Amino acid sequence: MEKKDIRLLIVDDSTTIRVLIKKFLELDGFVKIDQAKNGQEAIDALENMDQDEFHMVICDWNMDPVDGLEVLKYIRASENSDINKIPFMMATCEIKRGQVETALKEGANNYVAKPFSRDLFVTKVLDTLSKHLDKL
Repeated sequence: MEKKDIRLLIVDDSTTIRVLIKKFLELDGFVKIDQAKNGQEAIDALENMDQDEFHMVICDWNMDPVDGLEVLKYIRASENSDINKIPFMMATCEIKRGQVETALKEGANNYVAKPFSRDLFVTKVLDTLSKHLDKL
C-alpha cells in the first residue's frame, strides 16, 4: 500500500498540534488526513466510516468531553472489525510511566511524547503502520 492511499485520523484539541502533525505527514507523502478536535468527534468519524476506512488513529490523551484513552477503549471494544483492529498511536504530553503502561495495556500500538521532532514522529507512524499493513 502506498502512503497516498493510507487514510489517517488525527485527534487533538489543539488546532496548532493538528496542523503541525498534518504538515509532518504531508511532507512524508501522506495525503488522506482527517482531523477531529476531540474524542467524541473521533468516535463519530469512526462510526461513520465509509468504504475508505481509517488505517491509523493518532490521538492526544487530554481532551474534553471524551479523552484519548476513552477513544482507544472504544476502538478496542468495538464489535466492528474495521474499527477494533485500527492501529492506534497516542501522541501526548502524558509521559508518566503508569500512563504509558495504561495506554499500552489498553491496546495502543505506539506512544510518542510531546514535544516531538518531525523525524521521531514520522518514524513512529511508519513503524506502527508497517506492523499492521501488508506493504508500505
